[in-house]
Amino acid sequence: MYRRYAISPIWAVLFLVLFIVAMYYILKGLFYLLYFTAPVMLIALLIIDHKIFVNHFKGVFRKIRQNPAIGILSLILQVVGLPFVLAYLLMKALFVRKLRKVEDRIRTQKEGEFVEFEDVTEVKSDIQLPRLKDAEKEKPNQYNSLFD
Repeated sequence: MYRRYAISPIWAVLFLVLFIVAMYYILKGLFYLLYFTAPVMLIALLIIDHKIFVNHFKGVFRKIRQNPAIGILSLILQVVGLPFVLAYLLMKALFVRKLRKVEDRIRTQKEGEFVEFEDVTEVKSDIQLPRLKDAEKEKPNQYNSLFD
């Protein structure tokens, strides 16, 4: 039996083509934007955490040694998609930096902060302070009666 659809298959194909064209132009614009900001992203990445950049390319070269065909293909794709790779590495560096700050804050809360101090036990002073018991007798505290 013949079934009628609410949307013609021609319209579905047309919308699919329009969607693909729209995605092409959006990704092309994003690529150009990232391409022109790539030097800034590279400098920021190296300032924030250069080890992420070095370790990433160590992994690429390790892949080339293990499997040359896949490694060279990966290197070519990373050179072509350099703006996206740099954006990924920059986001990774920012995430790692934020994670380290949170770890330091947790460690500080757990262990306490290190405070430098001087040992002043040998210092003598000419100031005469009243004895603690004498000071209590001079000023009666009205709240002491609440705990008796």
